[in-house]
Amino acid sequence: MTPAPSSSVTFSPVNDDEMYFEFDQIAKSSQSDGVFYGVSRHQPGQRGVPQTPGSSVSSGPNKAVEKRLATGEKDSHAMPNKSAPLEERLESVMEQARATGFGSFDELVMAYYGEQLGESSPLANEQRLSRNRRLPRVVSDVFHRASEWSVWERRGFYEELLKIAETMLTSEGASVRTALVTDIQPMMEGGDREKICLRLRRMVQDLVPNLWALNSALVANDSARSNAALGSILLMHCAGRMPKGELLRLLEMCL
Repeated sequence: MTPAPSSSVTFSPVNDDEMYFEFDQIAKSSQSDGVFYGVSRHQPGQRGVPQTPGSSVSSGPNKAVEKRLATGEKDSHAMPNKSAPLEERLESVMEQARATGFGSFDELVMAYYGEQLGESSPLANEQRLSRNRRLPRVVSDVFHRASEWSVWERRGFYEELLKIAETMLTSEGASVRTALVTDIQPMMEGGDREKICLRLRRMVQDLVPNLWALNSALVANDSARSNAALGSILLMHCAGRMPKGELLRLLEMCL
C-alpha cells in the first residue's frame, strides 16, 4: 500500500542513534484507519522539529519562554507594575499610546485636554475635572521643575509661556478697554479719595482679573506701593482715551 502525499509530523530524540517515528495521513478513500505507520532510522544532524509546513508541534519546551526564563528577560507585552523603574513604566505608557494610534505621548495629552468629548462619554466628566483642578497643578509643577533642565531644554518652554501670557492679557484688555474708561469718569466726580480708589480697585479686579493678578504680584513685597498695580493698569488702559488732566488726577489718587 502506498500512502497518498500528505502532511507529516516527525518526532526525533536528541540521540542520533535512537529511532524516530513518522505518521502520514493518507487520503480518505484509503484504509479505514486512514493512517500509515512508517519506521526509519534517524539521520545524523536531524533534530526533533516538525517537518509539516505550518505545524507548531515540538517535542521540546518553548524556546522563547525558555530563553526568557534563563536570561530573566520579561515579556514585552507584560505591563510593569508601580514598583517597576520609572523609565520602564514611562516606556510602557508610550508604547501603549503609539499602539492606539497616537504619534507620541504628547499627542495623547493634547487629545485628552484639547478635544471635546461627547456628553455621554465616561471620560467627559473626568476631563472637565482634570482641566479645572489637575491641569493647573501639572503646569505649575512642570514650570518649577524646569529650573533643573538645561538652558536649551527650558528655553522653548519659557518662550511659549510668555507668548501665552501675552495673548491672554491682550485679549482680556481689548474686550474691556472702552468700558473701563466709561465707568471710571463718573467715579471721579467728588467723594472721598480712599473710597474712590477702593471702587476703582474692585472694578479693575472684575474687568481685568489676570492683568490685576500679574501687576499685584510684581509689587506684592512692597506695601508702600500697594496702589501701584492699580495705577499702572489705569495708565495702560486710559492713556489716549481720556483727557490728560483727568488721567493725571486719577493717577494722583492712586499713588
